[in-house]
Amino acid sequence: MISYFTVGENSEGIYEEKRSKFLSKAFHTESVEEAKEFILSVKKEYYDARHNCYAYIIGEDKKQQKFFDDGEPSGTAGAPIIDAINKRDLTNVLIIVTRYFGGIKLGAAGLTRAYNKAANLALDAAKIVKMQNFFNVKLTLDYNLLSNVEYYLRKENIRVKTSEYNENVALNILVLSDKIEKVKQDIVEISAGKIFLEDAGEELVAVEVE
Repeated sequence: MISYFTVGENSEGIYEEKRSKFLSKAFHTESVEEAKEFILSVKKEYYDARHNCYAYIIGEDKKQQKFFDDGEPSGTAGAPIIDAINKRDLTNVLIIVTRYFGGIKLGAAGLTRAYNKAANLALDAAKIVKMQNFFNVKLTLDYNLLSNVEYYLRKENIRVKTSEYNENVALNILVLSDKIEKVKQDIVEISAGKIFLEDAGEELVAVEVE
């Protein structure tokens, strides 16, 4: 079963050290091409900044990884940014940290600490989600069965993706793959076999991590 953790929405952080300002942005990204677009947009937004450093990890297997120091001493910017992503076991994430120099040098250790801190602040502000593989099942039923089915779905915390109310009721529900057979059996039992079930494919769904 496919599952991984990522950020559900873009987020920001800000960190200051000896008058240097580090502005961090975390993005959910599905491809290297999309990550490049985010990077270009941030460079345009902060065109007057001395450094726009970044790191990304992309893919369910996390095989697409890159970090960039953008003129900072080697290993002091991109590496601590990607370390922040890795330590939270995330993928499909890009973090860009923009630095405005404050006139006081921080040294290699100070830079490494500042870039890592800024990256973590962006992730602290993000909504972390777990992408999980769900089966999409279409239920077609009479109105007199609806209340029992809705009660069951609420009790089992099963998501209703779509619903249509015409001559009959059509519900598309999302069920975790390891529960699919039990849910199908339960629905057949509570309806005495009067509900028509149809498999409608699989999809990755974001589940918020508390």
